[in-house]
Amino acid sequence: VLSHRLVGDTDSTTVLDNRLWRTVADDQLPNSFMLRDEFQEWHTDSTYCPQIPVIASLRAEQLPPVGGGTCWANMACAFEALSPTFQAWLETLDVIHAAPPGQRAVLGVGTAAPEVQEIWERELAARRHPLVVRHPVTGRKVLFVNPAFVVKIDKLNNDESAMLQRHLYSHATRPDFIYRHRWNDGDILVWNELATIHLAPKDYLPHERRVVRVTAGLTTPVA
Repeated sequence: VLSHRLVGDTDSTTVLDNRLWRTVADDQLPNSFMLRDEFQEWHTDSTYCPQIPVIASLRAEQLPPVGGGTCWANMACAFEALSPTFQAWLETLDVIHAAPPGQRAVLGVGTAAPEVQEIWERELAARRHPLVVRHPVTGRKVLFVNPAFVVKIDKLNNDESAMLQRHLYSHATRPDFIYRHRWNDGDILVWNELATIHLAPKDYLPHERRVVRVTAGLTTPVA
C-alpha cells in the first residue's frame, strides 16, 4: 500500500510479533485515548490509504499456550442486518480515515526525504471513503468503517459521529457476525480485506505470539 511504498518498503510480508512491537512502539506511540482503544483496535488494513489490499493471509509461527486467537467480522452480514431505512441513510455518508498516532514514526516518515513527507501529508494525512461500499466481485454492500483508522463521520459533529461509530462498531462485532480462529501449528488463513474487519485479542499476554501476514493486490473502496 502507499504508506509503505513511500518509505521504500515494497515487501508484502509483515512479521507480527509482540516482542518486536514492544521495542518499536513503547517509546514512539503517544498514550492518547481513541475509539480504537474502546473497541480493541478492530480494523481493516491501511484504510487511510487511497487503496487497500485485496486479500491478506496469516501463518502462525509461534503460538502462546493460551489465547491468541484471531477474530474476523463479516461487514457484509453486518450491513444486511440493519433496517432498510438505516441502510439508506448510511449510504449517503462518507467517513474520514487517518493514520493512527505514531504511524509516521513507526514507518520512519520523519527521516524520509522532504518530497516523501510532502506526499504523505497530501495523500495520507486524512482520507475520505464511503461508509458503505460495494464489493467488486460479489456485489454485496459492505460497512466500511473500523475503529483503528476512522476519526470521524464526515459532516456530522463530533458527538453525533462518536455516537454513530459506537453503534456501528458494537453492531458489527456482535457474535452473529464473528469468526474466531483458534490457531494450530501450520495453519494458514486467507481473507478478503474489503469485506471484513479483524482483531487479535491480547488475551495471550504475557506469552509470546508470532504470526506472519502477507497481502496481495490493491482495491479502491467504491460506493
